[in-house]
Amino acid sequence: MERRIISVSELNGVVKLLLDNEPLLRNLAVRGELSNYKIYPSGHHYFTLKDPEGALRCVLFKGQALRLRFRPENGMKVVVTGRVSVFPRDGAYQLYAEEMIPEGAGDLAVAFEQLKARLHAEGLFDRERKKPLPEHPERIAVTGTPVRGDFFTKTPEEARQELGFDDGRPVVVSFWGSLGASHMNEAMLDFFEEERKNGFPFHHIHAVGKGGWPSTESALQQRGLNDCPALDVRQYIYNMATVMRGADLVICRAGASTISELTALGMPAIMVPSPYVTNNHQEKNARLLEAHGGAEVLLERETNGAALYRAAADILRSPDKQARMKQGMLSLGIPDATERIYETVMALVK
Repeated sequence: MERRIISVSELNGVVKLLLDNEPLLRNLAVRGELSNYKIYPSGHHYFTLKDPEGALRCVLFKGQALRLRFRPENGMKVVVTGRVSVFPRDGAYQLYAEEMIPEGAGDLAVAFEQLKARLHAEGLFDRERKKPLPEHPERIAVTGTPVRGDFFTKTPEEARQELGFDDGRPVVVSFWGSLGASHMNEAMLDFFEEERKNGFPFHHIHAVGKGGWPSTESALQQRGLNDCPALDVRQYIYNMATVMRGADLVICRAGASTISELTALGMPAIMVPSPYVTNNHQEKNARLLEAHGGAEVLLERETNGAALYRAAADILRSPDKQARMKQGMLSLGIPDATERIYETVMALVK
């Protein structure tokens, strides 16, 4: 019998097929220590997981890397979830990572400690930066930013019924401010394409803003996205209280008023802080919510429609994650800010 001779690439293809079809090698959780951690200009992360007896090559692609809540470092012990396959060109098997969390302390705790270390390194905790306490600190009252009362008059179920969303699909709301943001509205067009590609798994209301409305309206027509029942793209959201109350997830900037509304409602959010504000205060706002588990943060320079869609789908497919994010938001909310201001003023005038 004549022996069959195959090429290297054919052999690698066979091995890849075998590994890809092995159920035991899907959705693996692997514990190890990070080494040779490198982030390439493409945004992909390449690293090795090792223990005393072995090592495993790994890759975390940009889309998944954008969801990391902490900064991976060499020597850090982590648990990586993913699948094993072969990259045919090299003939080497590796772990294609979907998620990474620190072992021991949670990823939010690690992110908080890393944030503190970074701020300390920037000198923000130096004594000379500290301001003296006012002469009468007892005269300072922290009230929070008031949130309109109509944000609380309906239940989420009543709001969704009013919006006509009664088929059980989750509701996503997105906006970038009254004037809009051209780059982010372009990213949302690609987000809409991802929704269509996946069968519109959720209802989506998006406010474009004044500046981007003509070009966005034209782009929706060109792409055939202007007549999709699950997609409601508007210039403005005039019934914001009802829309926010009916939402399961909000995608937005990180201004103070928006944050007050989100935290008071306990609304999970994906935040893309505006890079065009004084002292980068929106990213600082967003990072605080992230550290408490209420929001995921994507920087504008790293954001595109596909990355936003993956982040949203990841949150909406996990009721446990939504519940944790809701509690994280509520822990920072001050829903009675108006009453606090009133009581403070009345106490002063008596």
